[in-house]
Amino acid sequence: NCSVSTIVSNPASGSVFVVGTTTVTSTATDIYGNTTACPFTVTVTDNELPTVTCPSNITINADITTCQAVVTFTPTGNDNCSVSLASNPASGSSFVVGTTTVTSTATDQAGNSSSCSFTVTVLDVTPVQPGQITGNIEVCIGSTQTYSIASVTGALSYSWTLPSGWSGNSTSNSITATAGNSGTISVTANNACGSSTPQTLSVLVDLGVPAQPGIITGLSSACQNSIQTYSIASVTGASSYTWSAPGGWTGTSTTNSITFTLSNAGGNISVTANNACGSSLPATLTVTVLHVLSAPGTISGPVASCQGSTQTFTIAPVTGATSYNWTLPIGWTGSSTSTSIT
Repeated sequence: NCSVSTIVSNPASGSVFVVGTTTVTSTATDIYGNTTACPFTVTVTDNELPTVTCPSNITINADITTCQAVVTFTPTGNDNCSVSLASNPASGSSFVVGTTTVTSTATDQAGNSSSCSFTVTVLDVTPVQPGQITGNIEVCIGSTQTYSIASVTGALSYSWTLPSGWSGNSTSNSITATAGNSGTISVTANNACGSSTPQTLSVLVDLGVPAQPGIITGLSSACQNSIQTYSIASVTGASSYTWSAPGGWTGTSTTNSITFTLSNAGGNISVTANNACGSSLPATLTVTVLHVLSAPGTISGPVASCQGSTQTFTIAPVTGATSYNWTLPIGWTGSSTSTSIT
């Protein structure tokens, strides 16, 4: 009924109100100090969605020891109020080989949320096929042999497989084994993601030294500078043959046949049959080399004689000659293969 001197509100008009409901009390005071208060509420509602930004899709190699990959990432979020971020699967999780979709969600105080997604792709790192196996491809039974491959990137171990009857083991890129039966050696490169395609090598195992070769066939006497071929029957278990010849002869072969060009020297041809276990006893053939003969010397005998008479003619022996051919005038009779004719 008298004038009001003041009206005061708490919180005051113009204040900043947080999200939610706040009670405001307004008090009126008259000039005599009498007061009356009334309350009301101010409700602030957050209807604005937060924003969220995901990283780009991620591609990564698997760890060779687990065939998985631990992947970290950082999505970002913004809002008119405070915001929290969560990802599923979470950053720092272990991801298996393949592609996984990650969903990141930003949530504000009012429970408003926004999501985005991206992929994490973990690549299989199973080792590639090993390179060529190095080592002998023909061996003697019971011998100790070593085989190896170049190291394979990403391999943690190697698995070797040997033919039946062999003994030896290794998980490295090299193996030493005792030979058994003929067959195939194989090896794979391994890690936590799996095993490679195998690399293989076929190995022939010889069971002993070959038998002595049989008779050498070919001329046992031949002319100097002539070309001659000599051979033997194939020897069971032999993988090569070694030929030798008199000095000055030319010709090479590792088979059971050889062609020589003869020098002026005769002598022995020999051949052995070989394999990984050793060489046989040699087979031999003695060859005589026939040389070009000198012309005979002067024929000794009468240069004039009576018709129907018997006459003898001779020459000195010719070095290297084994026989002689005589030719007589028409009407003469007589024959000889020696240095003399009557």
